Amino acid sequence: MYTVHDASGKCKQTAQQIDYFNNEVYIIASEDYWIDITKLGVNKGTTIHKIQSILNIDPAETIAFGDGLNDIDLYKSAKYKVAMDNAYPELKKEANLIAINHNDSGVIKTLNLLLSF
Repeated sequence: MYTVHDASGKCKQTAQQIDYFNNEVYIIASEDYWIDITKLGVNKGTTIHKIQSILNIDPAETIAFGDGLNDIDLYKSAKYKVAMDNAYPELKKEANLIAINHNDSGVIKTLNLLLSF
């Protein structure tokens, strides 16, 4: 996996400009300042699906937390989809729940709430 930083914050435009490589590698502008490039067919969703297969975990037993556009694929392998409040609107539309920002311990607080700790 390669992650490229663009200090100008134009990763969505850059990803569109290099779109012609999409038949060779997976390219996604995960955020305005970051582009992820991986082997074709490899993303957060396929990776968690592989782990679920190895550990015999069903998507119904999976909670996925995300804030970037690269988390949309992750959501496809989880029944419970939690977007952080600072997440992209596209991700929030796919979520079952919106959690407080990860900088405010949103993941831990949400897990404690969902698991009743």
